[in-house]
Amino acid sequence: MPLIRDMNETKIYRPSIGYYLLYYYSYLYYHIFYRWVTITGRENIPKNTPVIFAANHQNALMDALAMLYARKGKVVFLARADIFKSKFIARLLHFLKIMPVYRMRDGYEALGQNEETFDNAANVLKHNTPIAMLPEGNHAGFKRLRPLKKGICRIAFMAEERSQFKLNLHIVPVGLDYSNYFNAGERLLINFGKPIKIADYLPLYHENPQRAISKLRDDIAKSLKPLMIDIENEELYNTSAGIIEVYYHEVLTDRKLRNSHRNRFAVQQEISAKLNKIIIANPEMLNGISPQLAEYRSLLEKYNIRDWLVRKNNTSIPRLAAGILLTLVLLPLHIYGMLFNYLPYHLPVIISRKVKDRVFHSSIHFGMSLFMYLIYYLILIIIFCLLVDGLWLKIGFALSLPFTGIFAFYNYRNLLKIIGKIRFIRLSINDKNTFANIISLRQNIIDQINKLFNRS
Repeated sequence: MPLIRDMNETKIYRPSIGYYLLYYYSYLYYHIFYRWVTITGRENIPKNTPVIFAANHQNALMDALAMLYARKGKVVFLARADIFKSKFIARLLHFLKIMPVYRMRDGYEALGQNEETFDNAANVLKHNTPIAMLPEGNHAGFKRLRPLKKGICRIAFMAEERSQFKLNLHIVPVGLDYSNYFNAGERLLINFGKPIKIADYLPLYHENPQRAISKLRDDIAKSLKPLMIDIENEELYNTSAGIIEVYYHEVLTDRKLRNSHRNRFAVQQEISAKLNKIIIANPEMLNGISPQLAEYRSLLEKYNIRDWLVRKNNTSIPRLAAGILLTLVLLPLHIYGMLFNYLPYHLPVIISRKVKDRVFHSSIHFGMSLFMYLIYYLILIIIFCLLVDGLWLKIGFALSLPFTGIFAFYNYRNLLKIIGKIRFIRLSINDKNTFANIISLRQNIIDQINKLFNRS
């Protein structure tokens, strides 16, 4: 692939003005797309030292962007070479600071072209520009660390080798946790772990390169696990995930902890670790909970209600009426924001839903709406300026577009909660037996989890 070879010879670590403009615009939009982005452990990133970031891979493009924006600066990525086949795509990826890596499936001869990538990677690292990788190799929308590929280790050692083992390279593990993989307005937690110094593995590498690569891969995996929620057993994944989802708030309440993403993550991680140990010791201990969880989820889906409504079970009609009244008062502002933001928000949602792999949905939504909003707003502002006189009116209209759009989005989410409360109250009035069964079923599940953890 001569085009890729030519691009590898360029100084990819030098960002252009266009790159910076895109970076800061997309950085701003990323922090609008996610309601909260919480970052911990940033002090673990070595200063003035070459770094490779290694993150768990659960949410397609959003994982790479999480590392890019959390680091606050340019980062070079490595991606599989087959996506560089189109000249246009190859140049676009190069502009975005993405280099190709060849795999065995690309053909034995193609692997030789990785020499150029290794040289370029070493050059990037020598210029103190971090490289980011997702060593699981592909994404999967569940909270479990899958076996890591060896590519990140080979690149680390090759980069050191091409620098006469004087690079002082570190690998920083990065744990990512999403409150929801698919929707905008969710929460993202980014945990930077303690750096792994490649120099510590060089004696073993000189003695036996394959053992050193395997040892480094295993140590990266061990470093990643404490930074994420890792539900280890694949067969009992749904049961474990259901227990975590139903039970974590009980622990937060007992400990009087605020329901922040950081606290929720810590509690969910603790529950996950307990479940992993129980399943290893005796997986049959979950047999009594699994069918009840399945029945509970089925009832929630059938009557279109959420677990938080059942957990609280204290919907106040006066408060609900006040919420409805406030929604009606704010309705003009909501309609204004919706009218001028509906197309760039909803069109990417429609298109993303046509993609079978749901994990790509948020990436497609983010990528499309990132540019659609910019173009759409520019068109609206130009039309408004042509039709209306007055500088302050024009400025006010321009500023109103994003702010009322954000308001309309979160007001819509609040409206869905109100509708959910109405549906929950209706169920409690119209079908008392089913309502009582759902409440009782959830409490039985909580009681069984308490016994499970007490026994363990």
